[in-house]
Amino acid sequence: MSCKKTTILLLLVLLLVACSPTMPAVIKKSTVYLPFAYSHRQPAAGVEIWPGVLSSPAIKSKLLDLHPGIVRTYLDWSAIEATKGVYSWPPGFTSDYQALMDIPMIVTIKNTPTWARAGVLACDRISTTGLPYLAKFISAAMTRYPKIKMVEIWNEPDILTTAMSPSMDGYFGCWGRVSEPYNGGGYYASILAAVYPTVHAKGGSVIAGAVSYASRAGSLLWLDGWIHSPNYDMVSIHAYMRNQTGLQDAINDVRSRTTRPLMISETSWFCYTGTCSASDLALQSAWLKTIRAVATSNRLYAWVWYTLPDPGWRDAGLLNSANAGKPVFYTFKNPYP
Repeated sequence: MSCKKTTILLLLVLLLVACSPTMPAVIKKSTVYLPFAYSHRQPAAGVEIWPGVLSSPAIKSKLLDLHPGIVRTYLDWSAIEATKGVYSWPPGFTSDYQALMDIPMIVTIKNTPTWARAGVLACDRISTTGLPYLAKFISAAMTRYPKIKMVEIWNEPDILTTAMSPSMDGYFGCWGRVSEPYNGGGYYASILAAVYPTVHAKGGSVIAGAVSYASRAGSLLWLDGWIHSPNYDMVSIHAYMRNQTGLQDAINDVRSRTTRPLMISETSWFCYTGTCSASDLALQSAWLKTIRAVATSNRLYAWVWYTLPDPGWRDAGLLNSANAGKPVFYTFKNPYP
């Protein structure tokens, strides 16, 4: 072959390579990529735990058996920094952190210390003088636990303060105010602005929302108060609608307001009698299938089941009180039976 023909052939090959579509990078199940980017992968299937539960060999074994793509847990600011500037890190969280190895974590920050509260309850807002300490606390946590890369700011903070009772304090946020524009969503925007630089300085990302959807109208008002803020990387919603139409509506609500990634950071099927009947157990499994299908078709980043172990709350967990797998556990484990 002449030199001229060889040169032409080489140019044609280079042209074909240059015009070929780039193959998407393979995202491993146990790797977090920041900033968040989509590929044609399955959403990460996750479970929620509370600090210390993995000290149970049975629960740890069940967790590893599931091979979750993500785990949601929390740090209780009010307990860890009960005295301003003094951190008492929970041994249970530390042991779980080590046990999770390379499984990505969503760490929800919740509960305001007494000295930093604007109100009476732990779920209530942070005072102006207390707010700088939240960023310092998050920075200290991410320094101590460097695998923390996804920080969720509060749990269901859209719930109204007036709807919260002392008996339920500590489980939810209660920053909603009907007396303020957007049910107080603008206040949440100010919290995001206060913590965003700190989280990013540590190489992490801010997950905003954990929106309860206890009331769609109220949650939408709350969303509109902060959704256009630049100070977050992903939106999280909670999915207890018990029907696919309501779930899709919630996803559409967020998608119509922002192009940033979306995840379901909490979902389950509650048995309101306290213990699931046989028909309830079937409904739990059916709901998990619905969540997985809708999350996949809508290309969500992840979905998280509340919880892995029995939470002692409406039989919501994947495991029963004896730490044995319920039918929904096996539905989670075997997505393609």
